Amino acid sequence: MRVGLLSRAMSSGPLTKQYVSELFHNLETGQAPDFLSRVADNVDWTIKGTHPLAGHYSSRKAFQEGALAKIGAGLKEPLKLKVNNILVDGDWAAVEMSAVGAVSKQGWPFDNEYCWVCRFDQGTIVQARAYLDSAMVARLVNEQ
Repeated sequence: MRVGLLSRAMSSGPLTKQYVSELFHNLETGQAPDFLSRVADNVDWTIKGTHPLAGHYSSRKAFQEGALAKIGAGLKEPLKLKVNNILVDGDWAAVEMSAVGAVSKQGWPFDNEYCWVCRFDQGTIVQARAYLDSAMVARLVNEQ
């Protein structure tokens, strides 16, 4: 990740589509740790839906252990996401993404789609709401 570029980009000024695009590009290239470095330790992250991962996560660590690790455990390879659309309004960004080439350990395509609505503070995600295919996530988690 271009952490230096991202840090400089958000040291002052409003949130931009370019900044959000560069940050989320890390999820397209399999650099989740670089993305997560710009998520606040005390992030307020809610995953919407009616599946085993739905709920409120009050820290980056809780989100990683309670959601990301469980999704990763059900996949043959680390999840990569393609950014399809970004909308920015003030300190909020809505990012639409889709899984790219993801396959469950049972061999079925995990072609989930996501929308993350994130609030930023000085370039760091401090709040997020994630929307996804509940049935697909439930199947992935329950088959582990």
